[in-house]
Amino acid sequence: MGLGQACTKRGHRVIFLVNSVFAGQFAKFGFEEILLYRNESKSINDVPDDPVKGFAEQLLKSGFLSGLSSLEKLKSFNPANKADNIGQTLFDSTVDFNPQIGAAIEREQPDAFILDHFLGPPVVFQLTDIPYMFLYSGNPLSLYKSDKLPPFASGGMKKTFYKDFFITLFIFVHLKKNLGYPTDSDPSTWTEFVEAQKTHFLKTFNDFQRELNRLFNYEPPEGEEVEAFVVRSKWLNIYQYPEVSEVVNCITVSGVYYYGFVQQELDYQDITPIGEEYARVDAFLRDVPEHFQLPEEFVSRPGKKMIYVSLGKKTDKIFEKLF
Repeated sequence: MGLGQACTKRGHRVIFLVNSVFAGQFAKFGFEEILLYRNESKSINDVPDDPVKGFAEQLLKSGFLSGLSSLEKLKSFNPANKADNIGQTLFDSTVDFNPQIGAAIEREQPDAFILDHFLGPPVVFQLTDIPYMFLYSGNPLSLYKSDKLPPFASGGMKKTFYKDFFITLFIFVHLKKNLGYPTDSDPSTWTEFVEAQKTHFLKTFNDFQRELNRLFNYEPPEGEEVEAFVVRSKWLNIYQYPEVSEVVNCITVSGVYYYGFVQQELDYQDITPIGEEYARVDAFLRDVPEHFQLPEEFVSRPGKKMIYVSLGKKTDKIFEKLF
């Protein structure tokens, strides 16, 4: 959304191709929407009233948000279990959406296509005169292809010294809990995780991508293969990751002070280059039209302090189930 607003401010026309269950979510910010529909034969009971909450609950059931170590989560991943196999959900929807995406591209003739998805619609790869860009907002370890860095999703963190004790404490707890691999650890200790990641997780997504390519008659150029999960583009890959952090802002709302912190994580380019086809931005910030006002019960507590924690778009939907 924030990227779309930035493009609009620069005079570009931005159209969102979006699952019909999200109808209106982009229009309220002034964007054009082209709605994509699932196959009518799909049972209406299979579509949750709140799709974001449904996806978050599927993540919760899969065990990805459990207290197990990252390696244990990978080894327990079972593609045959529908709760585990988020890839199946993405595959089914992409099968339905691919022809509609092609029709929209043919009709609108865009100058560029931005893909924010773990599986690539083959029609996008079949374009000859319209470049596609890949958009990614996760940890950029997923984007690097280097044996100098620990595997992504391992809980690995960059070893950095922090001025803020509380941030340092958070990082130490995170590392201990997830048994992640620091960037300065021995690469030989990463082997088991890398192999489990390839066989238990990435293989599932890549198999789905190959099946999509087969269904829609897309044959990658000789010597190339479309990777799932991180659907890299040869033209441009845009990723979100803070370069440096400070206390970035302090605002007052109804007498309550809000301090904005950005975790002091640095990118990994001092260890290995990422490539000229990658562009980093600090954050995708959106302008929100709704006016926010604190509930009265918070405002009427003189002398009390409140800590605001942002949980993201999925975790806040299942907050009560995490504790």
